[in-house]
Amino acid sequence: LIQQLFREMIQISVLGVFGVVTSLQFGKPDTIALAKTFIENGNGFYSAPIPELYAEDFIFRGGIVGPLNKKDYIDTMNWLNVHEAFDLKSNAFGFTQDPTNDMCVHYYTRASGRHVGGMLNGLLKPRPGFEEVNAPLEAAQLLFDAQGKVKFFSAGNVCASIPEIQNTNTKGYGAVFGLLCAIGRDSLVSSAKQPAVRSFNNFVSRNFDTFGIRGVLPKTASHHTEIPAWWHSSSSN
Repeated sequence: LIQQLFREMIQISVLGVFGVVTSLQFGKPDTIALAKTFIENGNGFYSAPIPELYAEDFIFRGGIVGPLNKKDYIDTMNWLNVHEAFDLKSNAFGFTQDPTNDMCVHYYTRASGRHVGGMLNGLLKPRPGFEEVNAPLEAAQLLFDAQGKVKFFSAGNVCASIPEIQNTNTKGYGAVFGLLCAIGRDSLVSSAKQPAVRSFNNFVSRNFDTFGIRGVLPKTASHHTEIPAWWHSSSSN
């Protein structure tokens, strides 16, 4: 009986050791939980950006904006001030791990809320009749690294049907452009879509960066020399 108990204790100890080793070597972060947390706390849109959540080689890419590296994304989101200017709900759903990469999560949002404060560094104040935001269905993607930090973020990819878009007030746009349309600032969207305007804006912003003055103007793309090496797309705005 003593020998049997001794053998069982050894087996439990061995299993315990291998269990710890296995979790250390093969354990991966819960990317679905991380994605849900990031959306509501720290992504710069529904709440202030939290730098610690982003990998140093982070990239943001939207339908028009991007690629933006970590510093440029955080500076831009702080300048836009969406998280304070709007009381928004993401209404996110459909969280799914990519079947080819379990560190990648896909999901959908259908944002709704109100314009309550100063957008664009405080410049755009709420106006009567233009407070409500009713955005269309948008697809988004997050890629996490082994430490559970966000390496890639894509949002603002409208995938709603025409009838659904007709029942929204963002004129078919998502993300920041959608917010601007919802609050009656369509002209800013039309201007920002022009390649020449975006290029000039990025040029001015980069020159301020040279003098150590960051976040004076929002960027629509980081300079190609400041893009992490893993990003291979040649397309930028």
